[in-house]
Amino acid sequence: MAKRISLREFRKILPLICDKKTAYCAREWSKNNPLWGHCAVVALLIQEIFGGDILRASLKGTEFAKARFHFWNLLPDKQEADETRIQFRGKFPKGLKTISRKRNQLLRIEQVAQRYNLIRNRLKKELAKRKIRFE
Repeated sequence: MAKRISLREFRKILPLICDKKTAYCAREWSKNNPLWGHCAVVALLIQEIFGGDILRASLKGTEFAKARFHFWNLLPDKQEADETRIQFRGKFPKGLKTISRKRNQLLRIEQVAQRYNLIRNRLKKELAKRKIRFE
């Protein structure tokens, strides 16, 4: 029987399944920063697998305003999981107002839904190779 994926294993796999096709803006993505532009789809994956809430902060007025928003997760144990914060290279803005977002609010956006389905399928394939359950 396959084991369930841990957050630690998820972190290791994440850069392997992210690329310009799954990024918010393909022309801004690079191999040197593989998690750039993946916060929404990664937050959706984490919520599906580990539960909890999706959090959102506006990046308006910051050097990252071009990306518009940043998404991450609040897990059921109240621990925050921000697996794409590394994209900011240690310069994540402080003091941003955080709000909760519903899953369907993100998935109503066609581009987000398409990128999410692509990265979700990649994750499932990678986990199958490792004999790890997706759920």
